[in-house]
Amino acid sequence: MTVHQSVYALAKHIFTYKKTLIPLFVSLFCLNITYSQCLAGEVKVTIVITTDGFASDGYWELVPATNACGVGTIASGGNTNVGCAGGGAELGPTGGYANGQVVTVGPWCVTEGEDYAIHYIDDYADGGFEFEVLVNGYEIEYFTGETGLNEVFTFSASQPMAYDLSLESTNVVNYMVPGTFDLSAVVSNQGTTEITAYTLSYSIDNGPTQTHAVTGSSLHYTETEEIEHSIPLNFTTYGNQTVMVWISNLNGTNPDENSGDDFLNTTFQVGPATPNLIDLYNGAEVTIEPIAGASDGVNLPTDLDFHPTLTNRELWVINKDTEASGGSTVTIYDAGLPEQTSVYKFDVSN
Repeated sequence: MTVHQSVYALAKHIFTYKKTLIPLFVSLFCLNITYSQCLAGEVKVTIVITTDGFASDGYWELVPATNACGVGTIASGGNTNVGCAGGGAELGPTGGYANGQVVTVGPWCVTEGEDYAIHYIDDYADGGFEFEVLVNGYEIEYFTGETGLNEVFTFSASQPMAYDLSLESTNVVNYMVPGTFDLSAVVSNQGTTEITAYTLSYSIDNGPTQTHAVTGSSLHYTETEEIEHSIPLNFTTYGNQTVMVWISNLNGTNPDENSGDDFLNTTFQVGPATPNLIDLYNGAEVTIEPIAGASDGVNLPTDLDFHPTLTNRELWVINKDTEASGGSTVTIYDAGLPEQTSVYKFDVSN
């Protein structure tokens, strides 16, 4: 075979397999290198980017948490014509992602437990990109770009714990009335293990613990549910009280690996209920007794309300005012009592 024949054969061979070689070259030289399996001590990080209506303005980089944009870059994406220094430049470069798209990039193998940062840069400094960070497939953070002036979003590359049930809220408010009250709580599974059972407990003023066994649940990662305790709260006296609510015994016997979100303390005041006075005015003569007026700062009032703690006897009044003068309010303390006082407040910007 001559030299020319050899060259021709090689060219034909390359042309025949170009569909395999070209993607191979691209994957070898692409910055966003992905990995099928990580080493011991590493986790997979994936980023899901949601673009706005001006996606060509955006650029991002993933770097170690203490690094500046462009230093030790692990991955990057968006419009490279914006780059690390393009925040607010308003050059209107072309390129980057398409508008209104959801782009999934990664995963990349990084050191487990280490902190990393996403640097977000926007050509017009008006933000708009959103970043969902997943570790081993679990969402751990969600960031929204507000400006893009090299915004830095930091996260720890750690998979969620196996058992982490979070007590999000209860229906106890800062003012309660005497009697029984059905306590309910909202819980959220922040662990990777499905939660099927747990114990919901409460105690008032460090008194006896009241427990309720929750069974038949099916809470996967990030799912929530509201559960009602089987033993109602019971308030018999006026005054300040504190109720502590907590969760334990995940799936029967397992302790919560993150106890910091298992407890909620709520301090509240027990007082009289709002009286229903409508029936008293049915056919009766009504006497109106003014308790505040112009001398107290009340001027064309448009709305009023009482402090939620009714025993405070605190009345709030909103004056009409104008856009030019600004808003004003009057707070009346001990409303209707001989010791009544009031405070006039106005918008200092006008």
